[in-house]
Amino acid sequence: MKLYRIIASLLLSMILGLNVCFVPASAESRYDDEVNEENALALLREYDPVGWEVVSFNIDNGHSSVEDWLIHADSNAYGLGTVMHEEYHMYTFYRNDYFIRENGDYIGSETIRLTNGLEFRIPYRNPGNTMFKTETYACTIPQDQRTFRFDTYVSNGTNTSANVNGIYGLIDEYAAYSWGLHTELCLYPFYRSSQIFIDLYNCGINDYQAYAEFRFWILGLLNYEKKYAPEYYEVHMNNIEWINAYCGITMQFREMIRQFEEYCAVMEDSKTWKPYSERLAEDRESRGIIMLNEVTSAPEYSEIEAELFRKCTISFSQEENTGRKLARRGTSSRHYRH
Repeated sequence: MKLYRIIASLLLSMILGLNVCFVPASAESRYDDEVNEENALALLREYDPVGWEVVSFNIDNGHSSVEDWLIHADSNAYGLGTVMHEEYHMYTFYRNDYFIRENGDYIGSETIRLTNGLEFRIPYRNPGNTMFKTETYACTIPQDQRTFRFDTYVSNGTNTSANVNGIYGLIDEYAAYSWGLHTELCLYPFYRSSQIFIDLYNCGINDYQAYAEFRFWILGLLNYEKKYAPEYYEVHMNNIEWINAYCGITMQFREMIRQFEEYCAVMEDSKTWKPYSERLAEDRESRGIIMLNEVTSAPEYSEIEAELFRKCTISFSQEENTGRKLARRGTSSRHYRH
């Protein structure tokens, strides 16, 4: 019965365009293949054609660094989530249209792409063209809510886009982690045939926490702006392309997390696999997810997110509460082809 639910879920998600993967009739890749760019890309081509489209664009344009992202991977499958995350950054970086003034102001726009092919050109809109850094808000986050990515991305003085570019840098990282999880879920049939579930769990739970963290920081930053920098809040809450990107990423993340949890239920059939419920109670990442989700369920956060979804111009067609299809209202989804 569990396997039937997984197959049904996969078919539905493919129809909805949320997690477009491919299960090869006779896969050639093996779990113990040598870890290198050639084998990793062969695995990506076999199971994740959407991810492969992005990576192949980078390769064709000389922007790919797959070998660099595999340096710490124990297997090609284990490293592909990181590969996809970083290659997504390369893809959008070379499709952005901005420049930096001598005073540090960012002028122009950035590109965000969803896993269903929908792209957004987000203009950098800020009062006086000055970015509102995430660290201004992040220094107010209580110590017990500073999860393990805090120092890397948003702590004071951190030279990351997620910090220096405020909501625009945060949305870029938010999207990149969704691409990593997408690839990892596409690899589920590969993991299942290899009976190597621990890698899928470790990769999936890591990106699950990234969803909780970046959603928390984005809503927290907007809440801080609302209280202490209302001129920024007003501008940011009316940047429709940014709002569309946030809502699209959030809905796709939620669908992928639902799939991940269903896959974990199937993993429990393995005699060597500790039940998912027990792992959630023990893992540091899982405890962080639960805590941050509780924080963002508070009215001051949930009301801001509800406002974002009210302003969103992407339509979400519900089908028996099992998934959502994304498309611009009045238009079809835009897909990039090279």
